[in-house]
Amino acid sequence: MPSGVGLPRPAPVAIPTPVIAAQTGQVFAVSQLPPLPRSPADAVIDVQRRAIVLLAELLSRGARAPSRVKPPERPTPYRGAHAELLRIQEEAIALALDALGTVPAPTKK
Repeated sequence: MPSGVGLPRPAPVAIPTPVIAAQTGQVFAVSQLPPLPRSPADAVIDVQRRAIVLLAELLSRGARAPSRVKPPERPTPYRGAHAELLRIQEEAIALALDALGTVPAPTKK
């Protein structure tokens, strides 16, 4: 892939592996481990939040996708406690994907 085109490769993420205290003498504090989502909706909210942060960072760096990307249509809208937040996040992701697929206007010199 040519330099500067497309999406950058994500950096590897260090995930702490479980440690048996009897073998190593180490104990992880609960605060060191990422919290588990309280519900499936919370898990989706967290994933979409991370996607929005990544897309915003890509856009701020001037990244562009080689072709237009269109998110799939949702067949059934979620109607639970966080429905409006999920809808707004999906809209933000769709707008960011649209912006990534748009060629920037030429700069006037």
